[in-house]
Amino acid sequence: AVYNGKLYFQAVDPDLGWELFSYDGVNPPVLEQDIWPGSRGSNVARLRVFNGKLVFQALSEGVGAELWEYDGATLTMLPEIEPGTGSTNMGEMIEFNGKLYFSAREGWGNTGHGNELWVYDGVNAPALVADIYPGYKSSHPLSFGIYKGKLYFDADDGVYGKELWRYDGVNPPERVSDVAPGSAWFSLQSFFAYKGKLYFRGYTDEFGAELWAYSYIDFTVTTGSVSGVTAVSAQCGGEVTADPDMNVTARGMCWSTSPNPTLADSYSEDGTGAGSFSSSLTGLEPATVY
Repeated sequence: AVYNGKLYFQAVDPDLGWELFSYDGVNPPVLEQDIWPGSRGSNVARLRVFNGKLVFQALSEGVGAELWEYDGATLTMLPEIEPGTGSTNMGEMIEFNGKLYFSAREGWGNTGHGNELWVYDGVNAPALVADIYPGYKSSHPLSFGIYKGKLYFDADDGVYGKELWRYDGVNPPERVSDVAPGSAWFSLQSFFAYKGKLYFRGYTDEFGAELWAYSYIDFTVTTGSVSGVTAVSAQCGGEVTADPDMNVTARGMCWSTSPNPTLADSYSEDGTGAGSFSSSLTGLEPATVY
């Protein structure tokens, strides 16, 4: 990872083991931090820059593998995810909506939450996002990608096996596929958003490992309150939100004396495209509920 004009990496020293080194592009690489003194080595891994600091996983004596951060001068271990000498077994890390997301294990044997989705905001202690596979078993989210403002990853909820999931940063994560029927696994990795679709490597027993794509149209319509009511008319409106590449050919309101009116009933046409619109509901019958 490149941080503050230097390249940081893991390297092995015969006397120190695997530790954190840096290279400034001119002088020979140097030991940056001896996190676990002696020849054992801290096995630094998952280096990335987040919130103005270098963040990574490392082992230390009496603690196990946990999340650390380094600002070029001060080295700090974040609050333990797996208390004691156990290790969190952190997986891939990705920044999404200003926070760092990753997989980590909390608990061993029949305790804790297993390997699940965690988040670090750069200020507070790392926190569990969701226990996707309830209890001590693991959902094993391993690969991550960002598509249309949401975080996508693979996970096993204990019912559908490994499938594609997504998280908007607010609501609970949701499963978006059931490619492998039942509890069979649909193994996914290497996510890339490209030309309006999310591409990834997917493996099923039927097809083996192949290139897969996922896409969806983000489209919502909200309606406002009714105003300006007269004996024969009223005013209303709403807002259409849609993906930039979606062609909204018409927008407006439908109304009827029956529930769930459609274009087979009375309707207005109030422009095209996404955005707000105002509608006039005309031809109403006095003293009638619409």
